[in-house]
Amino acid sequence: MSKDKDNKKQKEYTIASKNLERCLDNMTNAYSTYDCTGLIPSEPVNDAERESYNEVYNYLPPDSKA
Repeated sequence: MSKDKDNKKQKEYTIASKNLERCLDNMTNAYSTYDCTGLIPSEPVNDAERESYNEVYNYLPPDSKA
């Protein structure tokens, strides 16, 4: 390959890398990144199980009696 083609490919790679980095940065700022999504695999079967999940992560609204 010629030197110009090598330089062009390197610039394209650099631009693509920066775009990917920006996309990943935006994704890590998503709310769900910091949330415990998937915490509860199925509905708790009793109050003790519900309370146990709630000790790990307070997922219920304040007035909820779920």
